[in-house]
Amino acid sequence: MSNRIRYAWGHSPFGDFIVAKAGEDLLAFEFPLRTSDAVDALRRRFPGSVIEEDAMGLKSTIAAFARFIDFPGCFPFGPNATR
Repeated sequence: MSNRIRYAWGHSPFGDFIVAKAGEDLLAFEFPLRTSDAVDALRRRFPGSVIEEDAMGLKSTIAAFARFIDFPGCFPFGPNATR
């Protein structure tokens, strides 16, 4: 796993969500109660990692998860991924 963790925020009918990745590895997909807590939680879970927001770089990932929330049968990753 990379020491660089990128995260971005998405919006859904159920509230805001966060997605975090290290390289191509998915580290988090969560609906936090408060947005500030989510980034702090990443820092606690991955001490020593560089954690940075990357809305543009994760734009397609956020879109895939937003689609998954609306259509749960369309999981965004894995052998049956619909991208």
